[in-house]
Amino acid sequence: MKLGLGTVQFGLDYGYTNKNGIPTEKEIKRIFDCALKNGVSYIDTANLYGNAEEIIGKFLPNKNHFKVITKTPKFSAKIIGTKELKDLEESLSSSLNKLKINKLYALLVHSPKDLLKDNGELIYKKLVEFKDRNIIKNIGISCYSQQEVKKIIARYNIDLLQIPINILNQNMLESNFLDFLKEKKIEIHARSILLQGLLAEEIKKGMYPKKVIEEKVVNLKKYLKEKKISMIQASIKFVSQLNQVDVGVFGVLNDKQLLEIIEIHQSNIEKISLQKYALFRDENVNPSNWN
Repeated sequence: MKLGLGTVQFGLDYGYTNKNGIPTEKEIKRIFDCALKNGVSYIDTANLYGNAEEIIGKFLPNKNHFKVITKTPKFSAKIIGTKELKDLEESLSSSLNKLKINKLYALLVHSPKDLLKDNGELIYKKLVEFKDRNIIKNIGISCYSQQEVKKIIARYNIDLLQIPINILNQNMLESNFLDFLKEKKIEIHARSILLQGLLAEEIKKGMYPKKVIEEKVVNLKKYLKEKKISMIQASIKFVSQLNQVDVGVFGVLNDKQLLEIIEIHQSNIEKISLQKYALFRDENVNPSNWN
Protein backbone atom coordinates (compact mmCIF):
# COMPACT_ATOMS: atom_id res chain seq x y z
CA MET A 1 0.00 0.00 0.00
CA LYS A 2 1.23 3.45 -0.94
CA LEU A 3 0.31 6.55 1.03
CA GLY A 4 -1.90 9.41 -0.07
CA LEU A 5 -2.47 12.80 1.54
CA GLY A 6 -6.10 13.77 2.07
CA THR A 7 -6.64 17.54 2.02
CA VAL A 8 -10.20 18.27 3.14
CA GLN A 9 -8.70 19.67 6.37
CA PHE A 10 -6.79 22.28 4.35
CA GLY A 11 -9.99 24.00 3.27
CA LEU A 12 -12.65 23.04 5.80
CA ASP A 13 -12.95 22.70 9.57
CA TYR A 14 -13.27 18.95 9.22
CA GLY A 15 -13.00 15.91 11.45
CA TYR A 16 -14.86 14.66 14.50
CA THR A 17 -11.79 14.98 16.73
CA ASN A 18 -10.39 18.13 15.09
CA LYS A 19 -10.34 20.84 17.75
CA ASN A 20 -7.79 23.11 16.06
CA GLY A 21 -9.64 23.98 12.84
CA ILE A 22 -7.86 24.51 9.53
CA PRO A 23 -4.03 24.32 9.68
CA THR A 24 -2.09 27.51 8.98
CA GLU A 25 -0.39 27.86 5.62
CA LYS A 26 2.95 27.55 7.41
CA GLU A 27 1.87 24.19 8.82
CA ILE A 28 0.48 23.04 5.48
CA LYS A 29 3.82 23.80 3.83
CA ARG A 30 5.54 21.64 6.44
CA ILE A 31 3.08 18.85 5.69
CA PHE A 32 3.90 19.04 1.96
CA ASP A 33 7.62 19.13 2.70
CA CYS A 34 7.26 16.03 4.87
CA ALA A 35 5.18 14.26 2.20
CA LEU A 36 7.68 15.12 -0.53
CA LYS A 37 10.65 14.02 1.60
CA ASN A 38 9.10 10.70 2.60
CA GLY A 39 7.70 9.54 -0.72
CA VAL A 40 3.98 10.09 -0.15
CA SER A 41 2.73 9.52 -3.68
CA TYR A 42 -0.84 10.79 -3.94
CA ILE A 43 -2.80 13.94 -3.12
CA ASP A 44 -6.57 13.68 -2.77
CA THR A 45 -8.70 16.81 -2.91
CA ALA A 46 -12.00 18.21 -4.25
CA ASN A 47 -13.44 21.50 -5.41
CA LEU A 48 -15.92 21.20 -2.53
CA TYR A 49 -13.11 21.28 0.06
CA GLY A 50 -13.16 25.06 0.51
CA ASN A 51 -9.95 26.55 -0.86
CA ALA A 52 -7.95 23.32 -0.54
CA GLU A 53 -7.15 23.19 -4.26
CA GLU A 54 -5.74 26.73 -4.17
CA ILE A 55 -3.62 25.84 -1.14
CA ILE A 56 -2.27 22.77 -2.93
CA GLY A 57 -1.47 24.85 -6.02
CA LYS A 58 0.40 27.31 -3.84
CA PHE A 59 2.64 24.75 -2.16
CA LEU A 60 2.97 22.04 -4.80
CA PRO A 61 6.52 22.29 -6.20
CA ASN A 62 6.95 22.47 -9.97
CA LYS A 63 8.88 19.22 -10.09
CA ASN A 64 7.36 16.54 -7.89
CA HIS A 65 6.20 12.92 -7.88
CA PHE A 66 2.68 13.59 -6.64
CA LYS A 67 -0.31 12.07 -8.42
CA VAL A 68 -3.16 14.53 -7.89
CA ILE A 69 -6.77 13.42 -7.62
CA THR A 70 -9.78 15.71 -7.43
CA LYS A 71 -13.54 15.28 -7.74
CA THR A 72 -16.53 16.42 -9.74
CA PRO A 73 -19.21 18.76 -8.39
CA LYS A 74 -22.33 17.27 -6.82
CA PHE A 75 -25.33 17.90 -9.02
CA SER A 76 -28.70 18.77 -7.50
CA ALA A 77 -30.68 18.22 -10.72
CA LYS A 78 -32.67 15.00 -10.99
CA ILE A 79 -31.91 14.77 -14.70
CA ILE A 80 -28.43 15.37 -16.12
CA GLY A 81 -28.51 17.89 -18.95
CA THR A 82 -26.37 20.42 -20.82
CA LYS A 83 -26.10 22.71 -17.77
CA GLU A 84 -24.62 19.93 -15.63
CA LEU A 85 -22.14 18.97 -18.35
CA LYS A 86 -21.09 22.59 -18.70
CA ASP A 87 -20.66 22.83 -14.92
CA LEU A 88 -18.55 19.67 -15.01
CA GLU A 89 -16.27 21.08 -17.71
CA GLU A 90 -15.91 24.41 -15.90
CA SER A 91 -15.25 22.69 -12.60
CA LEU A 92 -12.42 20.63 -14.07
CA SER A 93 -10.89 23.71 -15.71
CA SER A 94 -11.14 25.60 -12.43
CA SER A 95 -9.53 22.74 -10.50
CA LEU A 96 -6.59 22.51 -12.90
CA ASN A 97 -6.06 26.28 -12.72
CA LYS A 98 -6.14 26.30 -8.91
CA LEU A 99 -3.86 23.28 -8.67
CA LYS A 100 -1.55 24.78 -11.32
CA ILE A 101 -1.27 21.49 -13.20
CA ASN A 102 -2.22 20.33 -16.70
CA LYS A 103 -3.34 16.78 -15.96
CA LEU A 104 -4.92 14.85 -13.12
CA TYR A 105 -4.07 11.33 -12.07
CA ALA A 106 -7.80 10.81 -11.57
CA LEU A 107 -11.11 12.62 -11.53
CA LEU A 108 -13.60 10.99 -9.18
CA VAL A 109 -17.36 11.33 -9.33
CA HIS A 110 -17.99 12.87 -5.91
CA SER A 111 -21.61 11.74 -5.69
CA PRO A 112 -22.03 8.31 -7.32
CA LYS A 113 -25.79 8.82 -7.44
CA ASP A 114 -25.17 11.35 -10.23
CA LEU A 115 -24.15 8.49 -12.53
CA LEU A 116 -27.38 6.64 -11.72
CA LYS A 117 -29.69 9.57 -12.49
CA ASP A 118 -31.60 9.97 -15.74
CA ASN A 119 -28.98 10.74 -18.41
CA GLY A 120 -26.22 9.95 -15.90
CA GLU A 121 -24.35 8.27 -18.73
CA LEU A 122 -23.68 11.76 -20.13
CA ILE A 123 -21.41 12.45 -17.16
CA TYR A 124 -19.49 9.27 -17.84
CA LYS A 125 -19.17 10.11 -21.54
CA LYS A 126 -17.76 13.50 -20.57
CA LEU A 127 -15.21 11.81 -18.29
CA VAL A 128 -14.20 9.52 -21.13
CA GLU A 129 -13.78 12.62 -23.29
CA PHE A 130 -11.47 14.15 -20.65
CA LYS A 131 -9.47 10.93 -20.65
CA ASP A 132 -9.25 10.87 -24.46
CA ARG A 133 -8.03 14.48 -24.37
CA ASN A 134 -5.30 13.42 -21.92
CA ILE A 135 -6.58 15.76 -19.20
CA ILE A 136 -7.16 12.92 -16.77
CA LYS A 137 -5.49 9.53 -16.57
CA ASN A 138 -8.18 7.64 -14.65
CA ILE A 139 -11.95 7.78 -14.20
CA GLY A 140 -13.01 7.08 -10.64
CA ILE A 141 -15.80 7.20 -8.10
CA SER A 142 -15.93 7.92 -4.40
CA CYS A 143 -18.38 5.45 -2.82
CA TYR A 144 -19.68 4.44 0.61
CA SER A 145 -21.26 1.01 0.10
CA GLN A 146 -20.90 -2.23 -1.83
CA GLN A 147 -24.39 -1.85 -3.23
CA GLU A 148 -23.54 1.56 -4.65
CA VAL A 149 -20.34 0.29 -6.23
CA LYS A 150 -22.03 -2.74 -7.77
CA LYS A 151 -24.74 -0.63 -9.40
CA ILE A 152 -22.16 1.65 -11.01
CA ILE A 153 -19.60 -0.88 -12.21
CA ALA A 154 -22.46 -2.88 -13.75
CA ARG A 155 -23.04 0.08 -16.07
CA TYR A 156 -19.65 1.77 -16.39
CA ASN A 157 -15.96 0.93 -16.75
CA ILE A 158 -14.22 2.46 -13.74
CA ASP A 159 -10.45 2.72 -13.32
CA LEU A 160 -10.25 3.81 -9.69
CA LEU A 161 -12.44 3.40 -6.63
CA GLN A 162 -12.13 5.34 -3.37
CA ILE A 163 -13.89 3.63 -0.48
CA PRO A 164 -13.98 3.77 3.34
CA ILE A 165 -12.17 0.95 5.12
CA ASN A 166 -11.33 0.87 8.83
CA ILE A 167 -11.56 -1.45 11.82
CA LEU A 168 -15.15 -0.43 12.55
CA ASN A 169 -16.24 -0.21 8.91
CA GLN A 170 -15.42 -3.50 7.22
CA ASN A 171 -18.39 -3.49 4.85
CA MET A 172 -16.18 -3.45 1.77
CA LEU A 173 -14.40 -6.62 2.94
CA GLU A 174 -17.56 -8.72 2.99
CA SER A 175 -18.00 -11.54 0.44
CA ASN A 176 -14.47 -11.13 -0.97
CA PHE A 177 -15.56 -7.87 -2.54
CA LEU A 178 -12.04 -6.47 -2.82
CA ASP A 179 -10.96 -9.55 -4.78
CA PHE A 180 -13.94 -9.02 -7.09
CA LEU A 181 -12.78 -5.42 -7.71
CA LYS A 182 -9.20 -6.47 -8.41
CA GLU A 183 -10.41 -9.05 -10.94
CA LYS A 184 -11.92 -6.09 -12.78
CA LYS A 185 -8.50 -4.36 -12.56
CA ILE A 186 -9.88 -1.48 -10.48
CA GLU A 187 -7.37 0.53 -8.46
CA ILE A 188 -8.49 0.68 -4.81
CA HIS A 189 -7.90 3.70 -2.59
CA ALA A 190 -8.93 3.35 1.06
CA ARG A 191 -10.10 6.41 2.97
CA SER A 192 -11.52 7.04 6.46
CA ILE A 193 -8.86 4.67 7.82
CA LEU A 194 -8.75 6.54 11.14
CA LEU A 195 -12.48 7.36 11.04
CA GLN A 196 -12.04 11.15 11.46
CA GLY A 197 -9.52 10.59 14.25
CA LEU A 198 -11.68 8.31 16.41
CA LEU A 199 -9.25 5.45 15.77
CA ALA A 200 -6.15 7.55 16.35
CA GLU A 201 -6.73 9.56 19.51
CA GLU A 202 -7.67 8.94 23.12
CA ILE A 203 -11.31 9.99 23.33
CA LYS A 204 -12.95 10.51 26.72
CA LYS A 205 -16.00 8.50 27.73
CA GLY A 206 -19.21 10.09 26.53
CA MET A 207 -17.53 11.97 23.67
CA TYR A 208 -18.16 9.34 21.02
CA PRO A 209 -20.82 10.08 18.37
CA LYS A 210 -22.66 6.80 19.12
CA LYS A 211 -22.86 4.59 22.19
CA VAL A 212 -22.31 1.49 20.09
CA ILE A 213 -19.08 3.01 18.71
CA GLU A 214 -17.84 3.72 22.22
CA GLU A 215 -18.55 0.16 23.32
CA LYS A 216 -16.66 -1.31 20.36
CA VAL A 217 -13.68 1.02 20.77
CA VAL A 218 -13.41 0.36 24.52
CA ASN A 219 -13.30 -3.40 23.89
CA LEU A 220 -10.85 -2.91 21.04
CA LYS A 221 -8.52 -0.87 23.25
CA LYS A 222 -8.51 -3.62 25.89
CA TYR A 223 -7.56 -6.18 23.27
CA LEU A 224 -4.83 -4.02 21.77
CA LYS A 225 -3.39 -3.25 25.20
CA GLU A 226 -2.84 -6.97 25.72
CA LYS A 227 -1.09 -7.10 22.36
CA LYS A 228 0.94 -3.95 23.21
CA ILE A 229 -0.26 -2.27 20.03
CA SER A 230 -1.64 1.28 19.93
CA MET A 231 -4.97 2.15 18.34
CA ILE A 232 -3.36 4.12 15.53
CA GLN A 233 -0.86 1.33 14.84
CA ALA A 234 -3.65 -1.23 14.61
CA SER A 235 -5.79 1.05 12.41
CA ILE A 236 -3.04 1.69 9.87
CA LYS A 237 -1.80 -1.87 9.77
CA PHE A 238 -5.34 -3.25 9.47
CA VAL A 239 -5.67 -1.55 6.07
CA SER A 240 -2.06 -1.76 4.88
CA GLN A 241 -2.11 -5.54 5.32
CA LEU A 242 -4.96 -5.83 2.81
CA ASN A 243 -3.13 -6.82 -0.36
CA GLN A 244 -5.90 -5.51 -2.60
CA VAL A 245 -5.57 -1.91 -1.35
CA ASP A 246 -3.28 0.16 -3.57
CA VAL A 247 -3.37 3.47 -1.69
CA GLY A 248 -4.30 4.54 1.84
CA VAL A 249 -5.46 8.17 2.10
CA PHE A 250 -4.82 10.01 5.36
CA GLY A 251 -5.81 13.50 6.41
CA VAL A 252 -3.51 15.24 8.87
CA LEU A 253 -3.36 18.60 10.66
CA ASN A 254 0.43 18.84 11.01
CA ASP A 255 3.64 17.25 9.80
CA LYS A 256 4.10 15.33 13.08
CA GLN A 257 0.89 13.42 12.46
CA LEU A 258 1.97 12.61 8.90
CA LEU A 259 5.40 11.45 10.03
CA GLU A 260 3.81 9.19 12.66
CA ILE A 261 1.61 7.59 9.98
CA ILE A 262 4.62 7.09 7.69
CA GLU A 263 6.68 5.49 10.47
CA ILE A 264 3.86 3.14 11.47
CA HIS A 265 3.28 2.19 7.84
CA GLN A 266 6.95 1.29 7.47
CA SER A 267 7.16 -0.64 10.76
CA ASN A 268 6.73 -4.35 11.36
CA ILE A 269 3.64 -5.04 13.44
CA GLU A 270 2.11 -8.49 13.79
CA LYS A 271 -1.03 -9.21 11.82
CA ILE A 272 -4.00 -9.46 14.15
CA SER A 273 -7.60 -10.50 13.65
CA LEU A 274 -10.02 -7.60 14.13
CA GLN A 275 -13.16 -8.82 12.36
CA LYS A 276 -15.23 -8.96 15.56
CA TYR A 277 -14.85 -5.21 16.10
CA ALA A 278 -16.72 -4.29 12.92
CA LEU A 279 -20.03 -2.41 12.89
CA PHE A 280 -22.23 -2.99 9.87
CA ARG A 281 -25.06 -0.46 10.12
CA ASP A 282 -24.50 2.57 7.89
CA GLU A 283 -25.70 5.03 10.54
CA ASN A 284 -22.84 3.88 12.78
CA VAL A 285 -19.91 3.74 10.35
CA ASN A 286 -20.78 6.64 8.03
CA PRO A 287 -19.84 9.95 9.74
CA SER A 288 -22.39 11.87 7.64
CA ASN A 289 -25.08 10.05 9.64
CA TRP A 290 -23.71 10.86 13.10
CA ASN A 291 -25.59 14.11 13.59
